[in-house]
Amino acid sequence: TKKESTARWVSLADRLNPNRAAFDPKFREEWKNLSKGERKKIIAEDRLKIRELQQRASKPLPFPTDSNDHCETSKTAYQHITPFLELLACGQNKLPSELRIFDPYYCAGTMAQHLQELGFSNVHNQPNDFYETIRNNKIPPHDVLITNPP
Repeated sequence: TKKESTARWVSLADRLNPNRAAFDPKFREEWKNLSKGERKKIIAEDRLKIRELQQRASKPLPFPTDSNDHCETSKTAYQHITPFLELLACGQNKLPSELRIFDPYYCAGTMAQHLQELGFSNVHNQPNDFYETIRNNKIPPHDVLITNPP
């Protein structure tokens, strides 16, 4: 459904386990009534998504990094700052899709995907060393700089 396609992805294990924050009791009840084929399809999709995330996270960046500095921000955090970004766009007589957003700290690139899903398609988030970008005076044009919102 539309709601499912724009919601933050949560693993099957997290949705079915009552000890996890993303536990979904309604989904667990539905799971009991799914056919074997339906369950296999969901499991296959879940495994594919996990593989995609692992591959994206395992790609080396072209500069030295500290793994503690490379944690993806959830879509929920971006949803929380969406009203602020919309206000900024309005104040500049721009549509949200026209607001130029710069996040200098690339992890696996998911933040641009999250913002795109929220209507902000003009996002610059590339695997570049931000400090080198500053030294070389190559900061891209932007209306707002955001990174790792709480």
